[in-house]
Amino acid sequence: MNFGQGARLRIRPGFLFTCLWAAVAAAVPVPVHQNGPAAVRLPAWILAQRHYFYSGRQASMSRQDWRRQISAGPAYLRQANIVEIYRLRLDQISTRGLDRETVQRLFYVATGQGARELGDDDVWYDAAREHFHWGYARIYRHGRMVGQGQDDGAGQPATSGTQDRKMAFPGLQPGDIVSLAYWLTPRNARTWRVWGRKYIGDIYALRGDHATLRSRLVVQSRLPLFVAQSRLSAPRPARRGRNEVWAWQAGPLPAFYSESHGPSITDRSPYVQWSSFAGWRKLAQWYSQRLRARIEISSALRQRWLQLAPPGGTPRETVQKVWRALARRLFYYGDEIGIHAFLPASPGEVFHARRGDCKDGALLLSTWLRMEGIPAELAMLRTRRMGAMANAAATLSAFDHAIVYIPAGVMGRRARWIDTTAPEYQTRALPPSDQGAIAMLVPIHLARGKTARIARAQSVAFHPLTPRPPGLIKVPYATSAHNLARRNFRLRFLRLHGAWQLRILGQWSFRGADAPAMRSRYGAPLSRQENLRAWMSRNFPGARLESTAAEGLAADASTFRLRFTAAAAWPPARDWRTPWTDWHVARQLAFTARRHDRLRLRSRWRRQDDWQVSWPATLQAPGLPPCLPISTRAQLPEVGSWKLRETCRPGNWRIFTQVTQSAISIPAPQYLQFRHFWRQADLRLDAVRPAIVQKMQNPGPLTAGPAPMEAAAKATAAR
Repeated sequence: MNFGQGARLRIRPGFLFTCLWAAVAAAVPVPVHQNGPAAVRLPAWILAQRHYFYSGRQASMSRQDWRRQISAGPAYLRQANIVEIYRLRLDQISTRGLDRETVQRLFYVATGQGARELGDDDVWYDAAREHFHWGYARIYRHGRMVGQGQDDGAGQPATSGTQDRKMAFPGLQPGDIVSLAYWLTPRNARTWRVWGRKYIGDIYALRGDHATLRSRLVVQSRLPLFVAQSRLSAPRPARRGRNEVWAWQAGPLPAFYSESHGPSITDRSPYVQWSSFAGWRKLAQWYSQRLRARIEISSALRQRWLQLAPPGGTPRETVQKVWRALARRLFYYGDEIGIHAFLPASPGEVFHARRGDCKDGALLLSTWLRMEGIPAELAMLRTRRMGAMANAAATLSAFDHAIVYIPAGVMGRRARWIDTTAPEYQTRALPPSDQGAIAMLVPIHLARGKTARIARAQSVAFHPLTPRPPGLIKVPYATSAHNLARRNFRLRFLRLHGAWQLRILGQWSFRGADAPAMRSRYGAPLSRQENLRAWMSRNFPGARLESTAAEGLAADASTFRLRFTAAAAWPPARDWRTPWTDWHVARQLAFTARRHDRLRLRSRWRRQDDWQVSWPATLQAPGLPPCLPISTRAQLPEVGSWKLRETCRPGNWRIFTQVTQSAISIPAPQYLQFRHFWRQADLRLDAVRPAIVQKMQNPGPLTAGPAPMEAAAKATAAR
C-alpha cells in the first residue's frame, strides 16, 4: 500500500506541478469545518512537509480497498468499530527550543456505532502550554469528499491543562473515511527563552484509543537531540537542510484501554523519548541552574521566616517547625499555563501569595529549609500512574509532581519526603499516590547575590550530605505495619432497673495513610458526633451515642485515636448487623473476575478488629452451645495474610481478626490466585457467627440469676 511519498524529494515530471500546487495552497484559503472560521490558511511550514501526509487521493480510496487491507490484518482490526488507518505526529524544534506539533489522523468508520462515537473523545491537547489550530476535517465516501466535520470547541473551555476538543461529523455512515489535521504552537512563546537553546523534551506513545493500521512519529530539530525508544527499532538520523530528522513507525497496533488500577500506556505501547539531555544527572544540574535564578530571598522575608519558625533545636525539630508554619499558610492552586508548567515561581512570590502548585510549594519549602541549614532538595516525581520511561534522553515532560527530599542522616537513618500539596501529612507518611514514584533530585543553591550574603550572615551551616545515588531514585513504599487501623469493641450486658441493657465501648486508632482521612472525618466535635451516629444507626439501630473523645488531632501526630460510648435497650427494636463480619477484602482488592493486565494496588495496609462480648456469669440464656476456641490463619507469600482467633470463657466471648495486605502489584497470570486467596479469607472471616452473635440477632428470653446480680451490674455501670 502507498502510504505517502518517501522522505527524499527527487526531481520527477510532476515536481513543477507539486511546487505550483503548494504555492497556490499557501495563498488560497482552504475551507474546513462548518462551525469554525469560514476558511483556514495552512501555514507554509506545514505545506513544506506534506510528503509525510496522506493526500486527498489516498484518503478517498474505495471502501473495498480499505476493507481488504483491514481484513488482512489482526483480529482486533477486523473487530473494531473505528480503525485509525494513519496517525502522524510531526514535531519541528527551533533553535530556541520551541516545538510546533502537526498531527494528521485518518479514520475508517467500520460500523454504525463507530459513526456515532467518532469525534467525541479523539482529539486531546494541553491547553495550558499549547495553542490549538484546526486545519481541516473532511469526510470521504465512494472516492469523493462529501462533507466536513464541525468543531464544537474545547470540552472544558474554562479550564487549562489537558483537555479534549469536541468534533461532530453529521451524516457519517459505515464505510466513510475521515481525514483531519491540526497543529499546536507554544503558548506565551517569549517566556520560553529562559531555557537558553535547550529543548526540555517529550514522551510520545504510538498506540492510541483506536486500533491503528500505521502510526508514525517524525522529529525535526535544529538543535542537537538525544533520542531513546522502547519496543521500536532505533532510527538512522537524516539531514534535511538545517534540520536533523528522526522517524519512527509501528503498526498494526491494538487500541489501548486502561484497566482500572492497571498499567499506563507507556507500559504497554511502543514509545519515544527525545530531548537535549543525554541523562538525568545532566538534566538535574541544568534545571538546578534555572531554579537558582528564581531564588531571591530579601532580608524582610528572612526575618519573617525567623518569626514563624525560630531557629534552634535538632534538625528534626527544625524541619517540623518550618513545615508546620508553611502548611498553615500555603494553599494549593494549580497553575500550569505556559512555562510555569515546568518552572516554579520564586519562593518570595509564592510565600506572599500564600498559594501555589506542587513545584511552587516544593521550591519554597526546600529554600526555607536550606536557609535553616537543612540540605533539602527538590524531587521531581513521575508517579506510578504515568508509566514507564527511558533511562536516556532525559526530559522534564516525564514528571507530573514535585515534592521535597531530605537525605538520610539529617533526621535519622531514613530519608524524609514532604509533599507540600498534602498538609495533612506532616509525619513521615506520604500520600499513597507519591509512594513508588520515580524521583529526580534537583540540588537547591543559595549562592546568588543578596540571598547568599543573608545565608552567610546567618552562619548557615549545612549538615553533611549522604552520598546520593546517580540518576533516578525511587520513593519507598510504606510497610503494612506503618498503615495500621485498629478497632476495639467492648459489648457488655447489664441489668439496670429491672431491664437488660447493652453498653458499647469503641476504641479506634489509625496510623499512616488512613490517619489524615479519619482525622478529617472524626476530628471536629460536630462532624465526629454526626459520623458516629450514622455509623451506629447502620450497625446498632436504636443505640444511643453517649460520649466521644479524640486524640492526635494535630497533623504532625503519628496516630489518631477515637473513643466513644453508647447504650441500647435489650432486646433491640429490630435486628442488628454483625459489624465484625463485613470484611469484603476481595471486593476491595480483587473487584473483577479476571484481568488482562497487571493490577496496581494503592498501598500496603494492616487492619485489626477485636470484638469482646461479656455478660454476667449468672445470666441464664438457654440454647447457647458450648464454647469451642478457634485459631486459624493463612498466608500467600508476597500477597498477604489473615488470621482469626476466637476465645471464650464463662461470661465472655472474644473474636480477634487481622488482615495484612502486603502486595503492591499483581501480574495478570497470578490474579486468579490472588483473588481466590482473598475470597477464601472473606468466606472464613465472614462465617464467624458465634452463638452469642446469633443470640443477639435473634434475642430470646434473658433472665438474671440471684438478686445481687442487679446491684453488681449497677456498680459496674457506675464505674
